Amino acid sequence: MASDGITLLLVDDDPDIGILLGSILRKGGFDDGLTCCTEAAEAVAVALRERPHVILLDLLMPEIDGLEILTRLRREPALESVPVVILSSREDPEVKARAFAQGANDYFVKWPDRTEMLARLRYHVTAHKERLRREKAEKKFRILFDVTPDAILLADADTGVVVDCNPAACELLGASAEEIIGLHQADLHPPEDEERYRALFRSHLEQGQGIAPINVFIRRLDGRDVPVSISSVVFEMDGKRMIQGVFRDVTERIRAERAIRRSRENLMKAQEIAHLGSWEWDIGTGNLSWSDEAYRIFGYEPKSQNVTFALFVKHVHGDDRNRVLTLIRSAMKGQALYNIEHRIVRPNGTERIVHEQGEAVFDKEGMVTHLVGTVHDITERRDAEDQLRIATQVFGSAMAKVEDQFRITRKVLESAIECVAITDAKGRIQSVNPAFHQVTGYDESEVEGALPGVFQADLHEKRFIRKVRKSIAESGQWQGEVWNRRKDGEAFPEQVTVTAIQDDKGNTLNLVVLSHDISDVQRSREALRHQTYHDALTGLPNRSLFLDRLDQNLRRASRRKRRVCVILFDLDRFKNVNDSLGHAAGDDLLRLVAERVSETLREGDTVCRMGGDEFAIIPGDIHEAQDAVHVVQKLFEALEEPFTLLEHTLYITASVGITLHPEDGESAESLVRNADMAMSRAKDTGRNNFQFYTAAMDEAATDRLDLENALRMGVEKQEFALFYQPKIDAVTGAVVGMEALVRWIRDNGSPISPGVFIPMAEETGLILPLGDWILQEACRTTQMWRQKGFKSLRVAVNLSARQVANGGFFERVMEILDQTGLPTDNIELEITESAMMTDLDRAVSVLGKLADQGIHIALDDFGTGYSSLSYLKKFPIHSLKIDRSFVNDITTDTDDAAIVSAILSMARSLKLEVIAEGVENRDQFTFLSHKKCDQIQGYLFSRPLTKEAFEDFMRRPPLDVRTL
Repeated sequence: MASDGITLLLVDDDPDIGILLGSILRKGGFDDGLTCCTEAAEAVAVALRERPHVILLDLLMPEIDGLEILTRLRREPALESVPVVILSSREDPEVKARAFAQGANDYFVKWPDRTEMLARLRYHVTAHKERLRREKAEKKFRILFDVTPDAILLADADTGVVVDCNPAACELLGASAEEIIGLHQADLHPPEDEERYRALFRSHLEQGQGIAPINVFIRRLDGRDVPVSISSVVFEMDGKRMIQGVFRDVTERIRAERAIRRSRENLMKAQEIAHLGSWEWDIGTGNLSWSDEAYRIFGYEPKSQNVTFALFVKHVHGDDRNRVLTLIRSAMKGQALYNIEHRIVRPNGTERIVHEQGEAVFDKEGMVTHLVGTVHDITERRDAEDQLRIATQVFGSAMAKVEDQFRITRKVLESAIECVAITDAKGRIQSVNPAFHQVTGYDESEVEGALPGVFQADLHEKRFIRKVRKSIAESGQWQGEVWNRRKDGEAFPEQVTVTAIQDDKGNTLNLVVLSHDISDVQRSREALRHQTYHDALTGLPNRSLFLDRLDQNLRRASRRKRRVCVILFDLDRFKNVNDSLGHAAGDDLLRLVAERVSETLREGDTVCRMGGDEFAIIPGDIHEAQDAVHVVQKLFEALEEPFTLLEHTLYITASVGITLHPEDGESAESLVRNADMAMSRAKDTGRNNFQFYTAAMDEAATDRLDLENALRMGVEKQEFALFYQPKIDAVTGAVVGMEALVRWIRDNGSPISPGVFIPMAEETGLILPLGDWILQEACRTTQMWRQKGFKSLRVAVNLSARQVANGGFFERVMEILDQTGLPTDNIELEITESAMMTDLDRAVSVLGKLADQGIHIALDDFGTGYSSLSYLKKFPIHSLKIDRSFVNDITTDTDDAAIVSAILSMARSLKLEVIAEGVENRDQFTFLSHKKCDQIQGYLFSRPLTKEAFEDFMRRPPLDVRTL
């Protein structure tokens, strides 16, 4: 390949022609990019292999003439655009004409003017490069054009006629490309809109602009109108103005919006019937959102006011305002539920009594952002309670009017819509009103003498019942919500008020139990909550509830150090079902898919519908990526069985994307976004498969840069420490030395694995200052132990290839030994075979000089690198370390046992010490001991120890290896 990127192929049976042409090209500024082919029969194969920018083809050759070769070249698609220059010994107009007719690009008579020839060759090279560039660009454009999921039409801007379309456009219009190309853009819209769209396109074309997204109808070739969002751009292509229109089917979005609108209308009607309004207070802005019924309760026409918290406070009765505000503040702090009855004053001055319930919504930091709840107008209910209380009190205190008051009381009881039960002082029912029978199904004769609690004995804890009784005994009343049972066993919610009727001395004579069936209110609350957090079509949790549950899972996972998985999937080619069978069938299919997936997956898995044909799963109990794969396999199994719709059998597959917390994202939004990307990748790779999200390279680079910066700071701040793992004499059990192992504990207390930071230190060059520190610290500490009486210890320090290759390494080692006073016999330098082979000659030279000074050299990880005896003889070493990968299975793997035996035998022949590392059990030690291994290192005797712990270890009596 020429250095300037230009390659030429000469096909000529005369090799001297190649030499001459090569000389001309070099003198003319071409680098040596000429390939010569003297065999005419091989010309096509060589051209296909070399892919030259220009082919120079001799006209006359012994076996075959140049024009025949030209014909063969032009039959190859890969070569049909490569410029071919015919070389001829003479000017022959007839042959020249034939050459151009067969596809030649130029014709040279050997040889034209050198300057002219070079200029013409450069012209052909430049033109060919430009063709290749354009072909590549057009191919890339075509790929993007064809795979884009949105429908795209390309039209002549001056005529409006469609000249190209992608597969998505064919699918949208229900026609082939041949049927669409040639139509006018306006023909794609309903006839009544055709002229309007023609005028719209003319207006934008006159201004040289496209169309911003607008919603229109497009007419399929089968006559059906489809709502779409359309946008367009105007651009130049090959000197012509073109217009590109992008169409997106919005049928599903419009249907969803209609469903939501109907749900809201039904909910508003239910609230109006129950006199129950809903509200939401944005604490940050102070704005309130009221439902239509909430407006009516406060005396306003719906949407007639800009509601704020200040407006609400203004309408709270002055005597109740402090009580309301105090409870709101407690609810915002999470100290109490917002559950209160109070009075409001409407704009016309009338007073109403309302019961409000609400709960606080907190953000990820635990700060309250909203209060949401309901407001219930209970004025009529309170009037009935007051009338009953008045009647009862008068009945007890005005004996002169006993008969009249009795009739009044009876009338009130009989006409009240509330359930009323009068009990004796012990709570046994004496009488009930007709409403009690209508609500509960019990006649007065069936409940007389019974305790009200028997109807709800299995619905409330005893602790709750005791609390109610205590409140009545202390204050004479209690109110709240309870669950009761009707005669047919159905449970229903009630708002209950219990009032004690007392004599002049304060003794309880009777209890009046006033209750109201709030099933409608409860259903309204549940409907409001369900509509807000569930999908209307499938009943599954919707996107909002999905994100809320995902946030909760992420918070729990952070506390418990667990993983969270998000699985997104949508149905492959679901649009075909809608287009062929109709949207009602599509809805039925979505419901069936939701049911089947929900039934198939585990109880702890959460299944949600995100919108359209897209679903999401939050699997429970995910530990590894394989757990997520198991869930996806269950999903695929659920879809394997065909679905039957309108007597049609449908086979449905899904494309699945998977993300895992924390590696693929910390927040719900990032996990969902990345899962969506993985799902798109699954579609791109053929559908009916799953893909895990893989983080972008720039994210990995950022993490690596952060760790590299931390490593630099760690070296500067000396965040590192040395640990020492003992080496045990296999015969005596005495500690004969130790390996110094570096550990990194960051300032924040988090440890970093040597497997992470050592390779990074090697790559960045930080291994040099780090290795220098390790060597100094190991020598200093060993000398300290020698002074304490442990004179025979030999410390092993690992070397990197960079250290050995660094100039002055020998001098630096000797300087450290001199500074610390450690004798050369008390240090061993370990280097791996692969590090030695990085620069063999230099390594042998440097380590040989160190060995000459009495320093021991050990070959680490022996058997995992080159392990060539021819190299081993060159190494200035005193000992071999058998890698732990061979030691692990020496008692169970005959190959490993044979390798270790061979190493020990070879070492004895070469008079080398052998250290086995990674020895963890007695069987391994017994094998090595019988094979005459010199030293043992591993967890069987000790893990790496701190300086202090290692000193304690040395002070112990030698191990009795015979007992192992």
